[in-house]
Amino acid sequence: MSGDSRKPTSNPPAAYRACPQPPSLPERLQDLAPAQAHFCLRILRGMEKTLGRPLKGSALFAAFSGGADSTALLLALRWLRPKAGFTLQALHLDHGLRPSSATEAEYCRRFCSGLGLECGVRSLNLKNEGVRGVEERARKARYAFFAEKTAETPDSLIALGHNGNDLAEDILMRLIRGAGWPGLSGMRAYDRQRALIRPLLGIPRTRIEGFLADLGIVWLRDESNLDRAFLRNRVRLDILPLILRENPSFLEAAAGLRLLGGADEEYFAALLADAAPQAPGREIFISGQRLAGLHKALRLRLYKKILDALGPGQARLATLLEADAAWLAGGEPTEHLLPGGKKIRIGKKGLSFFAAGEIP
Repeated sequence: MSGDSRKPTSNPPAAYRACPQPPSLPERLQDLAPAQAHFCLRILRGMEKTLGRPLKGSALFAAFSGGADSTALLLALRWLRPKAGFTLQALHLDHGLRPSSATEAEYCRRFCSGLGLECGVRSLNLKNEGVRGVEERARKARYAFFAEKTAETPDSLIALGHNGNDLAEDILMRLIRGAGWPGLSGMRAYDRQRALIRPLLGIPRTRIEGFLADLGIVWLRDESNLDRAFLRNRVRLDILPLILRENPSFLEAAAGLRLLGGADEEYFAALLADAAPQAPGREIFISGQRLAGLHKALRLRLYKKILDALGPGQARLATLLEADAAWLAGGEPTEHLLPGGKKIRIGKKGLSFFAAGEIP
């Protein structure tokens, strides 16, 4: 595995929880050591390449948990801000899931204050909503918070701290859950629809922690990351280390897979741009004439695109294959039920897709 071999800084003692100011840090990018400046400039080049434009004039919101990834990203953006010409604010969501969460939120406020940055904090209490599905509820709450900020601010982006290890873990989890291509290639560096950008996605966790260690920064550690009740933690703690022993270059392979998947996703999206209604209703009909000549790979992606547009509920591959086979067979009409109450009806003239509760 590529990256720095130094031991990461240990979790801070109780005194650290009293939220001290961060250590004295250089004020300007040019005051950093060459390796640290290179780390920051790599992030800037990657962001502008991903966006296909300069960052000048953009409003950046950095998701900040106080952990290693978000701390490194916030610091790098703070040093890059004068050079690149964007505005910067930190965002912290206190989910209320741990007794220490309020203290951590206060730490994030003070850390940002010491950097001369505003930190927008929102506090929730998801702990009272029960354990089942808590990770998904927390994720939805975060992204709802981010969506509010981007809706309020023109030309804004949410910068997330996902790193190269997170990408590899995401790919493995998608494989475990049975994702298809190109979704199997993991999270994207840029989500245009939600205005999300992941500047650290090509950088391994060890390199990020080494950057902070050189600066004398101690970061918060989320003890829930050690709880093997969650799939992500089992992948992080058990599965990915085994894969890295077999292939130390697996993080680089995951990064390459992401690039291939992104290119393929754009290609398929362009091919299907006019193949389905742009503003679908509760029922969508695709004629056999429209399907004629489409390769099986395109037909399956077209079915999934339509079903996704009709509302929640994962489009199961087995059901899509069954529906496609039934259409090709050209026999008696059939119906295929999918999660979320959606249905595909195969007729002699084509396929009808129904949202939940809309089936006549």
